[in-house]
Amino acid sequence: MKRLESLLLGQIKDRGDQIKGTKVLVACSGGGDSMALLHLLVALRASLHLELKVAHVDHHLRPESAEDRKFVEEEAFRLDLSFYFEELSLANDYKGGLEMQAREARWSCLNEIAKNQGVRWIATGHTLDDHTETVLMRLARGSGMRALTPLPACQSPRWSPLIQMTRPTLRSYLSENRIPWRDDPTNVLPITPRNRWRTILESIRDECPTFDEHLWDTHRQSESTLALAEQFVLALRPKAWDMDLSTKSILFKVREWNETEVAMIMNLAFKEWGDLRESRHLQNLSRWVCQGLHHQSEASNGGYILHLLPESQGMRLYKAGV
Repeated sequence: MKRLESLLLGQIKDRGDQIKGTKVLVACSGGGDSMALLHLLVALRASLHLELKVAHVDHHLRPESAEDRKFVEEEAFRLDLSFYFEELSLANDYKGGLEMQAREARWSCLNEIAKNQGVRWIATGHTLDDHTETVLMRLARGSGMRALTPLPACQSPRWSPLIQMTRPTLRSYLSENRIPWRDDPTNVLPITPRNRWRTILESIRDECPTFDEHLWDTHRQSESTLALAEQFVLALRPKAWDMDLSTKSILFKVREWNETEVAMIMNLAFKEWGDLRESRHLQNLSRWVCQGLHHQSEASNGGYILHLLPESQGMRLYKAGV
């Protein structure tokens, strides 16, 4: 087993990725990251008892897309792996950006292929570089401390085994083993926020080549800190607060609350309801809740209503219209 293959196997085991003995659909565009993913998983499939299949989605966004499909199909055939292919036509009236639309449509196709083939996991070529870019974009949006938590390697059905591998490391693996790949020239054009962050990160990595690894270590520490804070807040339930999933409401019982505690409670509740909010919104809402109602029985803010309960039972926060 080659050095990088052994390193990846160790990372998968250390993280506790629950993929051993499962069927895995490898999403392969033909680019360097996904080709490294494909060949590394082929090298590890015996050790992990994996049944691998390959999928490719053509968005028809580039003239070379047909050649990409042929390239991946031929590689899957050479590796004696089943190959699945889908073509997409993106809508002209989509309200989000083209990058988001392509990602959502691609993921929908991959999910459908996986479902039809009885596959448990969809392996993607997300790298440590992608992780750093995502974190910086989240920080720029005001996501707060949540932006500093690591992206999970396993988030069913997505599996990103290369999340701790840098892109240059993977390119070296490909070159050393004479594995071809196809570059997408649009990845270096400043046409998306991610591409523009990549340009900024080039200078940072020149100054600090281990920047991505240091940031990952910071993420792991932040994850532990947040877990401890959540345990503290959960220990106050149901004596000091509670939530109701059916009504999407939070009960704040009579107590002196601070903004950090309230923001943590709301974050836990909103996550449970599937209503994720940016840090700035949580800060604004928590500040408002801590200020109280001041002789009012009810008030609204940011699509939420704060209602004073009778007989000094506390306050109930709930989403308007639910």
